Amino acid sequence: MLRTIRSAAMALVLLALAAHAALAAEPPIFRDRLSNGMQVVILENHKSPVVSVNVFVKVGSMYEDEHINGISHFFEHLFFRGTARRTGEEFKREIESLGGQTNAKTTKDFTQFYINLPSLYWKQGLDILADALLNSSLNPSEIEQERKVVLDEYRISLESPGSIVQGLIYSMMFKDHPYRMPIIGTEATLKGMKIQDFVDFKKRYYVPSRCAVVVVGDVTPEQVMPAIRDLFGPFTGSPPPPDSIPVEVGGPNIREHVERRDLQNAFVVLGFRAPSVRDRPDIYRVDVLTFLMGQGEGSLLNRRLVDDEKVALSASADFLTQRDPGVITLTATTQPVRIERVREAMAKAVEDVRAGRFTQKDFERAKALLMNTYRFGNETDSGKADGLGFYAAIDNVEFAQTYLDEVEKVTLDDVVAAANKYLDMKNASVLILRPPDRRASADE
Repeated sequence: MLRTIRSAAMALVLLALAAHAALAAEPPIFRDRLSNGMQVVILENHKSPVVSVNVFVKVGSMYEDEHINGISHFFEHLFFRGTARRTGEEFKREIESLGGQTNAKTTKDFTQFYINLPSLYWKQGLDILADALLNSSLNPSEIEQERKVVLDEYRISLESPGSIVQGLIYSMMFKDHPYRMPIIGTEATLKGMKIQDFVDFKKRYYVPSRCAVVVVGDVTPEQVMPAIRDLFGPFTGSPPPPDSIPVEVGGPNIREHVERRDLQNAFVVLGFRAPSVRDRPDIYRVDVLTFLMGQGEGSLLNRRLVDDEKVALSASADFLTQRDPGVITLTATTQPVRIERVREAMAKAVEDVRAGRFTQKDFERAKALLMNTYRFGNETDSGKADGLGFYAAIDNVEFAQTYLDEVEKVTLDDVVAAANKYLDMKNASVLILRPPDRRASADE
């Protein structure tokens, strides 16, 4: 269960770091915008005869309300379910016949669809994506079939420690902002969505001005742009009204929450409000702060809680750049009898960092690990495409062009200042997940 939490959290960290890294690559990134308003981002990489073709849509659970929570993810499942040209099975067979792999992901901020395939077939890959984007049929029988799949995913998420922790800590941190809602939705919303909900959703959000085509690999802009204009130029749709996302004010929605779950170990989680993608200087500093506190075996939390005091089985810190202010989480896994000792040790570690009680060596380890992690995440065409689309969806692809240089500028004092700005225990949410009291259950 611990591995599930860490792998899910690390995947998000790597996504953000790959986003930073992608824009530092050479040759320069080609950017354009079609006459219908759709973004185009192309990055050449001729090291291998492969290409990653992607469509990013600026819609995720943050654009939903309580009545349609989960519709972004549900619609993701319908993307390749059929058009007038291809059935869902034909989409799958055609991609496989080209030697390609496809998948999709939905986040709180955006949705991504991609096909990775040999560069010889880049145009076929774009044609498949364009057909799905422009012509999805929203067949009622396909919706019902996918409803069963999504409901199964929802039920599985109820057993996943990573999903449980993320869902609870975001609901504790936010009262008004839709970040409080789960990406996958609820059983009630998933069962209640009607075909008209999907039609309205697609009409509002799947429009050119909210979409980006991202192509990375063994191609050139001169090759690709004419095909993109032909395939995606007919894409129409009126720009939606400006997003009216509530601004979260004040402290956390819930300061402390204790919940019993059928888990083997206990989890202690501290949540703090984080900077948004628009808080440029703080992003670099909090990235280093996160690695200082809880990324790698040499991190402060791991050394103190696991190695020195031996009160936790693991300890970590995570932060994902998001469009609006998100969450910094500090998480420790422990035995139920040590929950209070872990909580005290975590609070003490926070205060030590705020007071600058760590070494220059600690600081340099964190910065080096951060840089190496994002370099690793940027090694593949798909990793580069993830990064470019990430920022195309939540801000601007130019955001991370100077990321490496900006991280280099971060000083130990900058990290202390960021810790004092964001890691304030008076503004923290404390989540404690613990196993059932099995002795009490036996007595009962």
